[in-house]
Parts: sequence; C-alpha cells; structure tokens
Amino acid sequence: PVFWLFQQALDTGIFGSSFAKALLDTKEINNPGPYGLPTWWQSGNENALAQAVAKEAHAQGITDRNQICYIMATIQHETAATFKPIAEYGGAKQRYAPYYGRGYVQLTWKYNYAKYSDKLHQDYVSNPDQVMQPDVSLFVIVDGMKNGVFTGKTLGDYISGSRVDFVNARRIINGTDRAELIAGYAQQWQKTTLF
Repeated sequence: PVFWLFQQALDTGIFGSSFAKALLDTKEINNPGPYGLPTWWQSGNENALAQAVAKEAHAQGITDRNQICYIMATIQHETAATFKPIAEYGGAKQRYAPYYGRGYVQLTWKYNYAKYSDKLHQDYVSNPDQVMQPDVSLFVIVDGMKNGVFTGKTLGDYISGSRVDFVNARRIINGTDRAELIAGYAQQWQKTTLF
C-alpha cells in the first residue's frame, strides 16, 4: 500500500521525477557497512566516492586537501577509472596469487593481506576477496597511503603544507609507474568542490 501511494503521488505530479531520483540516490546514506562505514558510494559514482574518501581521510586524521586529491587520483588510476574496487586483471596467474591485487589500491602479497587482517580484525588471508568490499577497500587505501604500508613511503613524504609533489608521490604505491599521468589526475581533483 505504501508503494502504491508513493506511485500515485508520482503519477499525479505531486512529486516530480527529480524528487524520486533524489530519494533513490540517497536511500543508502545511513546504511553502515560491516566496519561502521557508510556504503552509499558502492555504485562507482566518482562524486560520491570522493565524498566518502574525504570523510574516511578526515576520520584517519588526514586534513590536507592535496593529500585527499592524490588519494582520489590513485583510485582513479588503480581502478581503471571505474571508481569501484576491482581485481587485478589476470591476477590468478600472478606469482603472488591468490593474494593478487584487489580493491581501490590493488592490495597484493600475503603479508599485506595479513597486515589488514590484523588492523581490521578480519581474516583476509583466508578470504582475500573480502578486501573488495568498498568500506574495507576505502580503509585500506587511506590507511596504507597515510602510514606507508605499501612501500614505506607516505603521503606526508611528498604532500605536506606547501610541498606538493604529485609526481613522486606515486612512490607511495608503485615506484614511478605512470607517475605523470596520476599527477595529472590529482591536479584535476584539485579543481573539485566535492571536498
């Protein structure tokens, strides 16, 4: 009956289609994921993800806007611009399988899965696909880039206050692989008003 009344309101023009779209777009805002993080960015919408990244960064003590821009640039590259946690192409054939790249940052190697098993009190070593959950993947990329989990290099090593070295910041994840491209993404994210 409630659905029928809502449908009648839409059909008669009391609420327009933009109201219905807004209602559907916001239905997940207060739905917490397994670690208490909201799951409303799961659609792969880059704007919603940018807001989620900013919230998670702030929750982990990152307030430098340029650092948040670089996290978003990294996600853009590591997910092939899908803005969804993805699995590494051909991952099952990698020498480090079954701990091939997954998530917003392409977490690899058993020792990294073990680190996040300890940090989040879950067993990602036995269940590596669980790092594909958006809230887990979001925690991993922010924490890993902040604390140097992936290469020993941190966001603060390259981006802090007036020092903004988006090119060398790639060393946080993977040497200088595609460093200029990702730096360009970060510069584009600097123009956003989403965070």
